[in-house]
Amino acid sequence: MNKITFFSTLFALTSASFSAQAYEDITPAEAYNMAMNYPDVYIVDVRTDAEWQWVGHPGANLLNEGEGLDDKVANVSFKIYKKNNFITNPSFLSDMNDIFPDKANVKLITMCRSGVRSEAAAS
Repeated sequence: MNKITFFSTLFALTSASFSAQAYEDITPAEAYNMAMNYPDVYIVDVRTDAEWQWVGHPGANLLNEGEGLDDKVANVSFKIYKKNNFITNPSFLSDMNDIFPDKANVKLITMCRSGVRSEAAAS
């Protein structure tokens, strides 16, 4: 059985009530450094398709060739729109298992715009 550890990278402060969860808050710089320096660390961007297309994502190589996170980022929406409602993606866990099927002890950094979805996805 694969063990997957989630870290949640947040762009807003979170309530102390989340401290008992099985994840820890890290900064975007920490997330980048972890993903770039450790082969078993990946970033999972849990925002929507529209956000990836219009805002961008951490896999974009904006600085120098060869320094991007292209192979270290997965885009898997945690929330989707269905019948004009924003609901939890029913295939989120199966999508994650499809992307990381053979990753023993992989560490995942979840991220979103404000931190709410990344906390929920990490939980």
